Amino acid sequence: MSDHASCFCDDPAEARDRFLAECLKAGLSPLTLPARTEMAGGLFCDAVKLGAPSAHSTIVLCSGAAGFSGMVNAGICASLLNNRIQRHLESPVAIVLVHAVNPLGPIWPKPPAAAAPVLVDGDAISKAEASWTRELLTAVDRRFGTEMGATIGEEETAGGEKPIRADTLSAWTRQDLKRIAGEFLSDTEFVLTLDFRTGLGPWAVPTLRNPDPSASAARGRARRWFGPLDGEETAASDQLGAADQAGSGGLAGFAADAETVSMIVDFGTFPGTGLVSTVTGRQQTNQVYPAQRDWREKVFAQAEAIVMRAIEAAEEMATAGRRLKSAERDEF
Repeated sequence: MSDHASCFCDDPAEARDRFLAECLKAGLSPLTLPARTEMAGGLFCDAVKLGAPSAHSTIVLCSGAAGFSGMVNAGICASLLNNRIQRHLESPVAIVLVHAVNPLGPIWPKPPAAAAPVLVDGDAISKAEASWTRELLTAVDRRFGTEMGATIGEEETAGGEKPIRADTLSAWTRQDLKRIAGEFLSDTEFVLTLDFRTGLGPWAVPTLRNPDPSASAARGRARRWFGPLDGEETAASDQLGAADQAGSGGLAGFAADAETVSMIVDFGTFPGTGLVSTVTGRQQTNQVYPAQRDWREKVFAQAEAIVMRAIEAAEEMATAGRRLKSAERDEF
């Protein structure tokens, strides 16, 4: 029996070495993305894909947790490789492991907020058009073209690299997320992201959250596949802030034309029954990333069970996709 606790590390560099060693044993060549040049310590993001290249239903393990809370995802990724999770994959299903840890702060930048709807007053526009001159329209076109060109250039080159504040700088950019999606998710039809991290709950017990819209098909699928979801009656709370609420840094959003479901899985770090002690007691017992062997063994057992459920879900979506395509062909 493998010692899965040994795949969990307390140092990001050591965790990467173990992950790369497991990749080498499995014959995998990771996509490696260095962190921003401003980041100290030589941080790297490594991503690999398990399963058939033609798989069109994909599970992604990618944590959006800041600091050492994301170390649990690193240990799970290494342990899954060590336990040969790929032997459970049928041809239509693949798994992408994204190994990235930033002990100094956030891993990914905050996903952009949805734009507010623009309300158009047709009568006001019609009245204004009567006073537009050729010179005014030319000036507007010139300014719009200049500003649009500057915006496009910034999006393609900077990729959201300009932080709001220096202390919230993420290790990797949205362009890096886009690169991972382009490499591993460009041909997929379904993406299920699993964002493993630590949280405020009983010792090694997972709490599952779904950040998809409450009335969406994705939320319904998440509930059916994984059971009761935490926080459905109240606004989701997160000790690391709202930047993580999209799950996995918002990676699923870069999978163009694919159906997606996002899951955030918090593993509790409080011994005993959890949140039953005083505030002082909680401060004394809570650990961001517990070093105890029993916690890490229990976490991997729970995580592996969740991944196995995710594989069943991905197989279900792949089968549904095949039936839909078959029905469409029959119509012709």
